[in-house]
Amino acid sequence: MTPEQEAAFTLGAGYSPAQVGLLISLITGAVLFLFLGWVLFSAYQGWSDRSLAFKKLGFTILRIALLAFVVLVVIAI
Repeated sequence: MTPEQEAAFTLGAGYSPAQVGLLISLITGAVLFLFLGWVLFSAYQGWSDRSLAFKKLGFTILRIALLAFVVLVVIAI
């Protein structure tokens, strides 16, 4: 953004573009972790009810970890 655009954005929004970007990143991260927690809890319930094999629980945890890592790296860029 040009300095004029940044000044207009800050004047209109009340926050700088960097602050808005940080807010969006934090909201995205919070929603991601809520979703991952829900998936992990559901997988654990399935495993404890013996309707999900331990091997599938391990793969689910691995997928959750990889998804969290990739999304956090993308957010940090």
